[in-house]
Amino acid sequence: MWIYNRGPGEFVRIFIPRCLNFTFQQCQLFHSIKPLFANKPTILVINKIDVTRLDDVHPDSRALVQEIIDQEGIQVVQVSCHSEEGVMELKNKACDALLAHRVDTKMRGTKVNSIINRIHVAQPKPRDDVARPAFIPDSVKERKMYDRDDPEKKRLLKDRELEEGGPGVFNINIRGAFASLIPFFVLSI
Repeated sequence: MWIYNRGPGEFVRIFIPRCLNFTFQQCQLFHSIKPLFANKPTILVINKIDVTRLDDVHPDSRALVQEIIDQEGIQVVQVSCHSEEGVMELKNKACDALLAHRVDTKMRGTKVNSIINRIHVAQPKPRDDVARPAFIPDSVKERKMYDRDDPEKKRLLKDRELEEGGPGVFNINIRGAFASLIPFFVLSI
């Protein structure tokens, strides 16, 4: 039996061989650690189904496992890591269960209520049948789109950076920016 107990969910893997005593011990261990699973999503993973499926085992072993399956809040996935059967289903169920548990836990918290009270989503309703399309000013429509290969484009600092070695090599000249603002500030090269 393998148990994962490091987070918001619990994963229990039971290997069901043909031996009834081994299955009984695993089921007994599950019942003894069941208080750890309180208020957490629990997935029962039945492994090695390429060797023996749950339907093919001894009826007594099947009854022991069925007792666990019938409990409330337990999801069951049968997996074979050898043939990779059911592995993706297990992954999807585990992710969905953990996400649902996380959302449910957050919604039960007190912080959510204080935030929800401050949020209002406005849903505008039409007051008449007049169409009101989005308004885009003419000056914006006439503006030229930026084209990297246009020879008449405004030269950006990014262009200078690419010309002078690229990121990590290019070093910006801070004094050059002040030379145009302050007349007596002259670049010394």
